[in-house]
Amino acid sequence: MSNKIFIFLILILGLAFAQDDFGVEIKLEDSPYLVVGEVGLGGGFPGYQLYHTYFSFQKEKLGMAFKGSWTSAGPYLQASVRYYTPIPVPVPTFVSLGAGVFGKTNVLMATMGTHIPLGITSPVRVTIEAGGAYMNILGKDQFLPTLSLGLGYTFFIDAEPISKDELARQDAEKIAERSGCTNPTEPDSSLVGRAISNIIASELDQARAAYAGVYELISYNEKLKETVNGDKAHISGTFTAKVKEVLSGNIIDAKGSVEADLFWTGCSWALSDYKIF
Repeated sequence: MSNKIFIFLILILGLAFAQDDFGVEIKLEDSPYLVVGEVGLGGGFPGYQLYHTYFSFQKEKLGMAFKGSWTSAGPYLQASVRYYTPIPVPVPTFVSLGAGVFGKTNVLMATMGTHIPLGITSPVRVTIEAGGAYMNILGKDQFLPTLSLGLGYTFFIDAEPISKDELARQDAEKIAERSGCTNPTEPDSSLVGRAISNIIASELDQARAAYAGVYELISYNEKLKETVNGDKAHISGTFTAKVKEVLSGNIIDAKGSVEADLFWTGCSWALSDYKIF
């Protein structure tokens, strides 16, 4: 695996930017409540899933998926349980057992699958599943190969209980967002670190959750520099890290560079570009 893949894996394990008195540093964050949800459209074989919609969610190593389509015998409905493997590859992999029904026919299936993200921070991913299905039609047992390809939109769910004070704070933030920037101010350089933290953490949380149980971050060191010029800010630097493959226990060393550009909206800093290389 190349260093670029190592860098990708490090990032999805949940690195978030923060700021202290000396500039910008990296802080590791974790939560036992991370859930990844996905909704999408797909197609496949056998014909009962030729065109279908699906919904799935994943909590660390376990997940569930639900699929629905329309057939000449009526609706087809399927539910399956997924186990996400610790196999150290650049994309999440899983094995699945499930059951479905259309008309008076019951279907049992076992598959293997993977999710392929369309970019580091993209919420869109491709889901591929292949395996076998069993059904009884006209009194005869049928064993058929099964294959499905889906294009889905993923979203992050934080199921951590929220206190009343936190709910009040979130409500106040939503009101402020809806009202827009009604009182523009001069750029505040002290808010750059907080802006990076909010933007990057929200984009990477769901990817980190998807790789739970595959890779474990052991250590992380960085050297970043923050430059503010009027209503624009630039962050650049390098980082090194050690990652452990959960399955083999192997330790992987990685290093790379990061750059981010932000602009001042009048009330806050917003991300305009972000690169990892």
